[in-house]
Amino acid sequence: MRLIKLATNMSVGLGALNEIGEVFRQSNAPNKLFLIMGPTTRKLSGDAVAGRLTKEGYNVVTHVIEGGATFDNAEDALRRVKESGAEGIVGVGGDSIIDIVKYVGF
Repeated sequence: MRLIKLATNMSVGLGALNEIGEVFRQSNAPNKLFLIMGPTTRKLSGDAVAGRLTKEGYNVVTHVIEGGATFDNAEDALRRVKESGAEGIVGVGGDSIIDIVKYVGF
């Protein structure tokens, strides 16, 4: 059995993005993070999340998944995470992106 550690701190509502650094610090997030997102989410919030975490002092690598949660996309993301040396994986989005993040994190 493998344990996937999930953050328990959340900030929701207008302006929540401004609190992301504090939420990550309270969660003891590692310094080097790998953000996985889709192309639509990247435009809506992904770039803002990456920028804010970088501003907060985190080393952020981003990866945009095109085409949904396919096995090839999951394997590609896993390879990229390993190559990046990231210590934490963050999904920005929902559904297929989170499925890939769970696969990579496992």
